[in-house]
Amino acid sequence: MAHLIASFSSQTHPDLTAIQCRQVLQAKHDEICVKAQEAVRAAAEGSTSTSAGGWGVAFKRIKVEVDSADGKQPLIEVINQMATVERLLDALTWVDAETGGKGKVVTCHPTTSSNAAKDQADHDLVVETTEGQLWFEVSDVLQPTDGNRKLMKEEISLRIRPNPKAAEPQAPVEPSVRRFLVTSPEWAKHAKLKPGQSSWRELHWPSGAPNFGTRIWEYEPATT
Repeated sequence: MAHLIASFSSQTHPDLTAIQCRQVLQAKHDEICVKAQEAVRAAAEGSTSTSAGGWGVAFKRIKVEVDSADGKQPLIEVINQMATVERLLDALTWVDAETGGKGKVVTCHPTTSSNAAKDQADHDLVVETTEGQLWFEVSDVLQPTDGNRKLMKEEISLRIRPNPKAAEPQAPVEPSVRRFLVTSPEWAKHAKLKPGQSSWRELHWPSGAPNFGTRIWEYEPATT
């Protein structure tokens, strides 16, 4: 499907801070959500059925008017992507607090996938700080189980694991780079993210920071 929100980069948005990126992204998110709510209301008001029969079939096919190449997108896809965007908004809030408002956005992919096969840093969110880069992979996972090996894929993208699809070995990650997972409270129950079970450490939110139950983990490489 077409991407609902175009990516940001330091080339298209020079000197964009995390909070500025958040403001732009929030406006685009809100616009899409209003259109999705309007589509649901129109479908409900236009329904002539007096029973529950056919409700799932009809609502599964609701389309939302969005500014994309395809014009309309399935409601289910819009919901999934907006949920991930909301996790990303929280990540930007955290970055702003962590960097004292000085972190600059290098790359931000709100509704597109990063390319783990590239040698350069290409992640859902990359932020430049005075100490080094911050790399984030962002998702909204509903289950603590990992049947599709989501954690492994995220670790490949963050270059914690080698990428089996890469034509050549990837360059080592600079020691100054910090790597993060941003996702849902359900994911906190994942066995490999529990304290003492891996190299992932859950971080705390700044006092009073708004979020949707979003959780953040930072990768801590083993020291020798």
